[in-house]
Amino acid sequence: MEMIRLVFSVTGGISKQPLIYWYRDASTIKGLRGWYTGTYAEIANTKRGHMDKNGFKDIIAEFAPKFEGRKQLARELRSVLFPIKDGAIFTGTFRDHDIMYDGMINAFSRTIGRLGKEERAIA
Repeated sequence: MEMIRLVFSVTGGISKQPLIYWYRDASTIKGLRGWYTGTYAEIANTKRGHMDKNGFKDIIAEFAPKFEGRKQLARELRSVLFPIKDGAIFTGTFRDHDIMYDGMINAFSRTIGRLGKEERAIA
């Protein structure tokens, strides 16, 4: 089964792209299966490991070259979804959902603006 993620295009629309296109090598996807398979504790441990400073570097290092410009978006989303609280990665639920949603919307908006500027500079 091919994993599909919704991706915002530069023009602000939403497109579906297979997750595999974001990565250099299909074998990397296997490591991400731990995000949705296993027990709750196994899934949580996998996510904590991948979102740790060093684990996250390994994840974005596998982005395909054509998605180099999306690494900053990934970093910003990581900061929004897994902020550091009391010296550890926060994996709980936000009481105020707007903190998370606004942070995600702002990260996508900045990326769309940045990519739009890059496209206009190339044109």
